[in-house]
Amino acid sequence: MKVRLLDRYVGRQFAFSWIVWLVFMVGLMIIFDFFANMDDFAEAAEKLPQFSIPRVVVEYYLVNSVFVFLQIAPFITVTAAMFTVTRMVKYNEVVPMVVTGTSVYRILVPIFLGAGLATVLMVGIRELTLPSLRPLKERLHQIAFEGEAERVKQNLFFLDPEGRLVSIDKYYSISRKAKGVSIFSLGKLSGDWERMVAAEAVWTGKRKPGAKGYWRLVKGRRMGPGPAGEIHVNKIDRLSKKELDPDFLAKEIKKTREFFDFSYSELAELARLRPDFKNYQVLLHYHVTFPLANILLLLLTLPFGFNFERRSTLEGVILAVMICGLYMVLDIAMRNLGGTKVLNPVVSAWIVPIVFGSAGVVLFGSIRT
Repeated sequence: MKVRLLDRYVGRQFAFSWIVWLVFMVGLMIIFDFFANMDDFAEAAEKLPQFSIPRVVVEYYLVNSVFVFLQIAPFITVTAAMFTVTRMVKYNEVVPMVVTGTSVYRILVPIFLGAGLATVLMVGIRELTLPSLRPLKERLHQIAFEGEAERVKQNLFFLDPEGRLVSIDKYYSISRKAKGVSIFSLGKLSGDWERMVAAEAVWTGKRKPGAKGYWRLVKGRRMGPGPAGEIHVNKIDRLSKKELDPDFLAKEIKKTREFFDFSYSELAELARLRPDFKNYQVLLHYHVTFPLANILLLLLTLPFGFNFERRSTLEGVILAVMICGLYMVLDIAMRNLGGTKVLNPVVSAWIVPIVFGSAGVVLFGSIRT
């Protein structure tokens, strides 16, 4: 398809509108969040005087803007497209284009190409950028919002690969330090059990997966039944990697995090490890369908704005926002039904895009050319 002067004109109009709405929407959400959390920032400044909290806050919102973009990108695309189309209609630019023999569908090609680029951008950022940005976001959030210099996870409970019940009161991910550690296991014989506890455990090995090392304990004790049935207690100063695997611990912590910001590969791994937890499967499919909304919502909204009557650009934007709001509400409702096992995860993630997309195809085909 040959790129014409008309394509460049429509493409420039859409690109400019998209950038303006991107800055406006992302900036608006960041401003609301900033003013809602000003008290937390003030408390963090008192707790951590060694940090420049204003600088940390700025860094946090710069990083978080990427995550905000992924949450609202299709709505930016639809609003920008509706603004572009209604503006062209308002200033009577469409009729001369059609008179030259160009159909309405051909006029819209640059806008749909832009929506396709936004879709690819969303997928690329989620898979390639989020895994490296998320730890930075979590650390900055911990400093600015919680007043903690480390990422802290509290009240961890899980079963390790050997079937032992592990509980940790607090775990510091950066220094790999655990407080309030308890590991309980049952033996093969009746009445046979073992429990290891420590006030603190610090990993001595490197941070990379598979690294050798051990846990250095503070106030460590190993308890179990004695020969006469009494409880026998021994002091211990270390735990082996086999007794508490830091790599497995890291995976358990990942399961408890806010998994909405995970990449496709991370969600696929979690869905494989926890097939009973349907939210992983729902989100994996949702992160496939949501970028497609860049295109599906255009099919549904543009027919309302693309006619040969003069209308306000504000009216078109309001209509686009209303349709996007309806899509968001229904999408969240279906995802919740999938996460609670009321609906199949695949059905819950795809039903709204299919319904809106089907309606969009019908409406888009009704545009007068």
